[in-house]
Amino acid sequence: MFKFGYRLRELRINSGLTQSHVAEFLRITLRNYQYYEASDVSPEIDTLVDLAQFYDVSLDYLVGLSDSTDHMRNHVLEKLPPQKSMSEKAKELIRKPVRPPDKIVK
Repeated sequence: MFKFGYRLRELRINSGLTQSHVAEFLRITLRNYQYYEASDVSPEIDTLVDLAQFYDVSLDYLVGLSDSTDHMRNHVLEKLPPQKSMSEKAKELIRKPVRPPDKIVK
């Protein structure tokens, strides 16, 4: 995962977060998180999914297989069967990132 650590660091910095913030979100130690950013350790798939959802990017982008942050949304549109009734507004809604809620209600 050559680009993973770089991508992870870039996403964190662009979000204005510290390593401690993200480690706390993932419920791991700060040192373990630092290993991820240094690409010394590869996270489990569940952690990768959590990070992709947290930053609202595809797994492909997160691990360096894609340079597009909306790769998945465009991929979804390509997979839909042709529909004459789908408006441009509906297509735009599919492309629009979904933001996670600020707080999770348990």
